[in-house]
Order: sequence, then structure tokens, then C-alpha cells
Amino acid sequence: PILFLILLGDIDQDILSSVVSSFADDSRVTKGITCDKDVENLQNDLESIYKWTIENNMALNDDKFECLRYGWNNDIKNQSSYKSNTGSEIEVKDHVKDLGIIMSSDCTFHEHISQTVDAAKSLTGWILRTFYTRSALPMLTLWKSLVLPKLDYCCILWNPTAKGQIQTIEMVQRTFLRKISTYRKMSYWDQLKAAKLYSVERRRERYHIIYVWKVLEGLVPNISEHEHRMITGYEHIRFGRLCKLLNVTKTATAHVKAARYASLGYRGPCLFNTVPAHISNLTNVP
Repeated sequence: PILFLILLGDIDQDILSSVVSSFADDSRVTKGITCDKDVENLQNDLESIYKWTIENNMALNDDKFECLRYGWNNDIKNQSSYKSNTGSEIEVKDHVKDLGIIMSSDCTFHEHISQTVDAAKSLTGWILRTFYTRSALPMLTLWKSLVLPKLDYCCILWNPTAKGQIQTIEMVQRTFLRKISTYRKMSYWDQLKAAKLYSVERRRERYHIIYVWKVLEGLVPNISEHEHRMITGYEHIRFGRLCKLLNVTKTATAHVKAARYASLGYRGPCLFNTVPAHISNLTNVP
């Protein structure tokens, strides 16, 4: 693995106008496109990567090349295309999986949420078919070790804001707890209390708050390098450490506003600001 990382370290050395990001043997090339010149520059950067692979004796699988486009400029989308290392046209897709997260061209995570819920339901069904017991301890152990990680994975990125999606995700846990013999006659909130569980929505909110706290503490990278988009904090006389709320352009379309309000950069600070001062003020915690 170390030798591979050394080999891959200079894959972007000749890139002039795009951003190259890599994880293991998966690489993404990203660029904002506003005109024909940008299209040409992106293709030139792709050609630089193709040249790099030849010089480093590395083969690319062009069958796995994918193109994901954001934005509403259909003229540029319809008039432009990009070539792979073999000269074939790279397929444009509406959904692309990136490190286990399904990214969509409409800037929503509807597809990812739908598949996550289906996968969680499939796991709960397997548990209920495979294990005869309905006792709390083994059932909760299986739930926490197999299903919750599926619902939690990278949730600070895809966390839904629509009530229907929130309830759909929550129903997976509701249904499973109802199968445990001890909790069958309890309300959902009494079940959570007895099982010492958070609701799935509260878990996602907790992860948001923890990540924002880590950003303020300098433990993880900020969400942007641009100052007006970064998560930043300030001290309030009464409420302790708070986050500055990022501005959302009022003239933006409803679709853009919805995506912005649902993003970590906006929801994270909003949730962090609801935390009591004795918690938000914590610092230098190992």
C-alpha cells in the first residue's frame, strides 16, 4: 500500500485547471464548467492523466469511467462530451457511487437514501429469519453491529430534511424494536428509553454536532477553503461558543436553496448552536 501511494502521489502534477482526488485506486477529476474553454481544459487535464498512466506503466479500465454533471446549463451539457483513454466517449450518468455514497446530478441524496433503507430492511429481514430468539440482548447486539452502521455511514453528508424520508428511515428501527418481545407493548419512545438507544434522526444530528465541534477544534478539515463558506465560531456573552450561519442567496432557485439548507455547512452550525454552553465550550478534550 505504501508503494502504491508513492506511485500515485504525482498523478496530478500536470493538471492545470481541475481538481484531482484519489482514494486507493479510485480517482475523480472535478472542474466547474461555464463555457467551451472549460470543457477543453477539462479534457486536456484528462489527457495529462492518461499520459501519466502510460509513463508509470499503469492501466486504466475505461469501462468504469463515469461522468456526473451538476447544474442547469443544458446547452453546455448537450454540446459537450469527454473522451476516455481509448478515445471512447465517457458515459454520462445521473447517479454515481463515490466511496459508498450515491451522488446524484440533482444535488439530492434521494437515491442513496432509498438504497440505504432497502439495504437496512434486507439486513433486518435476514436477522429475523436467521435467529429464532427475540430476546433484547442478542437482538440489540445484532442491530447495533449490523444495521445501525449502515444507517449511520456518512450520514452528515446525506442527512435528509424531508419529513417523509426521515420517517421512512426511522421506521426501520421502529419495526425492528417491535419484534423484540420485551418491547412489543411499549410506545416507540419508551422502547428507545428501555433499549438505551437514540432515534436514528437524533443519531444523525449528534454526528453533525460532533463534526462541527471537531472543525472548530481543528481536529478535522473544514468543509471549504473559501473563507465565506467555512464553518467558523465566535464567543457569545450569554450562550458561549456559537457558529456563524452561512448565508443562502435569496435570489437562488428553490432547488438550490433546498440543497443549501440541507447541507452540512448550514445544518451543522444550526444544530451546534442549539447545544448548551457547557458542552459547546468544551475544548482540548482528548
